[in-house]
Amino acid sequence: MAIDYDPIAYEMPWRRNYELMSAGVWLTGATGYGIYAALGSFPAGPLLWIAGGMSAFGLLKLRKGLRLMRLQHHLAGTPLPVCTFDELQSICT
Repeated sequence: MAIDYDPIAYEMPWRRNYELMSAGVWLTGATGYGIYAALGSFPAGPLLWIAGGMSAFGLLKLRKGLRLMRLQHHLAGTPLPVCTFDELQSICT
């Protein structure tokens, strides 16, 4: 019998949004390479290929980062449900 493991089935919703930060870094790098391809002295072809690859990686991370940001936004402002000892005692009896 095989154990099915889905690594993205549950994510800790209160962690920092590393995917969104990573997407920002990838897309900033792609923008930098695009600008250097337009204004720099190197051949533009390889730089545009690098910028395209970085854009693809950035857009993949951006999707996951926006999903986590939306989840964190919906969790903001909701109090954690805490039961006092008296309420627990009344539920148990």
